[in-house]
Amino acid sequence: LGQGVGGPLGFGLLDDLAGADQYYVGGKYPDPYDDSPGYSGFGQGAGIGPRGTANGGIGILLDGGGDDLYESDCFAHGGAYWFAAGFARDFGGNDRRIGATLTAFDGGERSEKRFVRYGVGYACHYAVSAIYDDAGDDTYFADFAGPTFAWDVAVTAIADFGGNDRYETPGHGLAAAHNAALSVLFDAAGDDVYAGRAPVAIEEQAQYHPADNRARNFGFLIDLG
Repeated sequence: LGQGVGGPLGFGLLDDLAGADQYYVGGKYPDPYDDSPGYSGFGQGAGIGPRGTANGGIGILLDGGGDDLYESDCFAHGGAYWFAAGFARDFGGNDRRIGATLTAFDGGERSEKRFVRYGVGYACHYAVSAIYDDAGDDTYFADFAGPTFAWDVAVTAIADFGGNDRYETPGHGLAAAHNAALSVLFDAAGDDVYAGRAPVAIEEQAQYHPADNRARNFGFLIDLG
């Protein structure tokens, strides 16, 4: 719950102007899911609301430049959960969004397997999120439900405007949308790699909202060059 987090009725902003920075969130408390390993994170430009209790707020992370390393566990980095909004923008540098933290919080070996569920561009339950990266050769990685994963009346996007970038997830696939959602992965330039499951693999119907037969899912992967 740090590094640009907006909780219920809250607004959180982390604004770093320059330098090669390392952002770390997680590495200590188990994540809330029994069916996957990993730690909780909740940070790095994230809007968070406790489901069914209180609507989330707005979280923003801005980084002005430099070759940055983003380590983040579950529910972290440019994401939003439960009536919330989360945004992350990096204005330059060769940035690595590697998913789970490399070490435990105390610097020692992790007791939980490295695994990111809901990370690096996700929106879940009436939420909106986006990651923007202006330049540099960047890496985006999440094991499951990310990058660019939208779930249940949600909108998420990653927009990268330059550099040779790599987008990777072994789970769900890139630009994934489920249960009346919209997901967009946009890359403007560079020799890019899309790795993992097939991108834009979405379901036609919205299982959470069967009464409204107009609800659909939309996923877009747009690469301009």
